[in-house]
Amino acid sequence: MSIEECQASSEATFLDVCGFGMYNIQHRIEHQGATYPAKAVMGRAFWHVDETVACAADLHGEGGQHAMKRLAEVGFYPPPAASPAASASTGTALGPVVTVVPCEKNTATAFATGPQPAGTGCRSEADLMRRLEEQLRGLGHHPGRLRIQPASGEGSFVTDTYDATSNVLYEVKEGANRESVRMAIGQLLDYSRYRTPLPHLAIVLPEWPGQDLADLVQSTGMALIVGSEAGFVGLPEVQKLPAPRTSRP
Repeated sequence: MSIEECQASSEATFLDVCGFGMYNIQHRIEHQGATYPAKAVMGRAFWHVDETVACAADLHGEGGQHAMKRLAEVGFYPPPAASPAASASTGTALGPVVTVVPCEKNTATAFATGPQPAGTGCRSEADLMRRLEEQLRGLGHHPGRLRIQPASGEGSFVTDTYDATSNVLYEVKEGANRESVRMAIGQLLDYSRYRTPLPHLAIVLPEWPGQDLADLVQSTGMALIVGSEAGFVGLPEVQKLPAPRTSRP
């Protein structure tokens, strides 16, 4: 339940409610593809058990390690350890930094495109993403976005919808033409290489693109999702998805 509370708000709000600061977060846990501040999650979990608020001071040092052990006992594990020199917000020489952020945090464009009529494309894609995320929540999934900071130090960027429950990364396009499909394929190949474990990939279009383009998507191993008045057709089920690529170039 404490993780659900963190998902329902920003991490900063969750930390504030639980009495934990935003800085010096040394331990994180990973659950269904997203990471969370371990001490705050454990402290809030203690509160749900006996309404005793575990503050940051209760979990410093050995207490933090104790929290990690208790979380592991119920299936939550820390992500791979990083170098102490690694930054939580910037890429490092050891590799990129990828974090799962709430849907409402996606305020930047993930991929630059050419000029479009005043706002139409942005509104159309944003509406498709909103509807997709609503449908995923209705299925009990936890959609978010991936914020990627390359190791090169260039500016970070945010992807389209990422389903943390089933580790599926979606790329949403307002058009169903060849240019849109080819761009979506390239973007997904670019974004997915930063994420560990490698996510399943899916392209979301507002309408059926035709058999030739559907065949193109299928040849890449990606799923094709098509919007309709009744919802999205072709949402992948985890057990039916082909295994993601196991190696990177």
